[in-house]
Amino acid sequence: MDWYTRLMQDQVWVNADGTLVPVAAMSPRDARNALAFLERQSDGVTMAAAKAYDAVAATDLDVMTADPITWLASTPLVQALADRAAPYLCDTAHPAPQPA
Repeated sequence: MDWYTRLMQDQVWVNADGTLVPVAAMSPRDARNALAFLERQSDGVTMAAAKAYDAVAATDLDVMTADPITWLASTPLVQALADRAAPYLCDTAHPAPQPA
């Protein structure tokens, strides 16, 4: 499954080994980790998505590449992962580790 197709749906995350993982079955921590991966790899993922979608208009491509993180945040998959990760991100009893 190419990156554009992955990002334009909200049902499954595709692991590095190609395993399809239903977003609804992911733990909040796993969803947060998937979001962190997408953030770290935002430039490459966005370019791969643009290349996979041959019909990207020049204006769409400009939006995608000008601010990859904002564009990724607008996609159905990232929104679904963020919804799934929300309990982990908002868990004050077990806050996310902070940099030293």
